[in-house]
Amino acid sequence: MRQKNGAFMELSELKLCIDTALDSCQKTIEKKPIVVWSEADLERLLANCIIKSICEVSNNSPEPEFTVHTQISHYVDGKKHPDIRPDILLLKEKDLIKAIDNYIPYKKEKYEGPSIAIELKYLHVGDGISVVEHDFTKWESKLDDNTWLYVVVLLDVPRNPRNRNYYADKEAKIYQQRDAMGKKFPSDSNRIYSKVLKKIIDKK
Repeated sequence: MRQKNGAFMELSELKLCIDTALDSCQKTIEKKPIVVWSEADLERLLANCIIKSICEVSNNSPEPEFTVHTQISHYVDGKKHPDIRPDILLLKEKDLIKAIDNYIPYKKEKYEGPSIAIELKYLHVGDGISVVEHDFTKWESKLDDNTWLYVVVLLDVPRNPRNRNYYADKEAKIYQQRDAMGKKFPSDSNRIYSKVLKKIIDKK
């Protein structure tokens, strides 16, 4: 992606586009909660917001360097990792290569270039956060200077929860999972990001 000064965008700058998109998602959900009823809805909303953010930063270039895709298999260091298929992947289309093997037969391309992978989870009231931990751990030792991870969680939050700290407690536990991975793999600590969004609901 070229910015206005003609320089190529770095992953750190691309991450800022994601931050902007997440803020936009939260505002949309606050204004109209019905927009997101499922993880698929969250994926669609966030992908569209990221595309908009990238276009704004790239001065509405018709061919931005980084593009937004969903359900693209990511192979780290050319190795076979069938579980690495993030919900959203920001990548350079010019680095997509044809998948000539047969172990992911329903995908025609695979990707090994610079990217930010985004894993999404939508947790309803009563759901545990262990599924979020899996989104962190499946990327253990697979991140590098060209491969970053962003875990995004949307929490249903009752309008009048019995536990007034319901959101804060879950948010803290999710960030603790992120920090735990950073401590286990110190070299990855600056390549792992997370964000917790909330959707206020009227619990019946």
